[in-house]
Amino acid sequence: GPCRNIAGVHRLQRLKSFSFNQPRPRLTAAEIVAPMQLGFEIDLHVHYKRHARDADHFAEAMVQRAAKVGLDGIAFTEHGQQLPRDYLDELGRKYNIVIYSGIVIACGEDVLVYGIHSPELCRPGWQWPELWQYVQDNGGATVLAHPFRKRRFIKIDWDGFPPDGIEVASRHIRPELTPDIDYQAKRRGLH
Repeated sequence: GPCRNIAGVHRLQRLKSFSFNQPRPRLTAAEIVAPMQLGFEIDLHVHYKRHARDADHFAEAMVQRAAKVGLDGIAFTEHGQQLPRDYLDELGRKYNIVIYSGIVIACGEDVLVYGIHSPELCRPGWQWPELWQYVQDNGGATVLAHPFRKRRFIKIDWDGFPPDGIEVASRHIRPELTPDIDYQAKRRGLH
């Protein structure tokens, strides 16, 4: 469709696309998950053209489309950078939709980080244990994005440093991988 990231591929209903561990105090992921548990639909992995080559629209067009298709919220998760919080708040007010800020960090795997808005996250060269600890220390949440997208194994130590969630539905996840991803999520207590 004209807005593949939102029109149904990542669309969430009662945590179908993400599973999270029990929230820690200050864990912003809990603030994101709570509305979904009440039946709200939130797309937690949206890029936009100016910053990510795999996005189809600019931020405002994405927000407008999300509101039009009936989503209650979206999260912009750019590769290596975060959109200004003031800009996202302005768009949210304009279209009456909740907008979260996140970031995608490549550290052996693509990891989505929520709940921390800091220039420190935008620096290159993160290693998974270091990123995991930083996010833990700052009250954020990590989600392993599109697992098994490029290979049949995960290149980070997700047993020693467990992410808070695993993306289980995306246009980057082939349908035949869903049972393996569901198994890994259940094995790690994320379902």
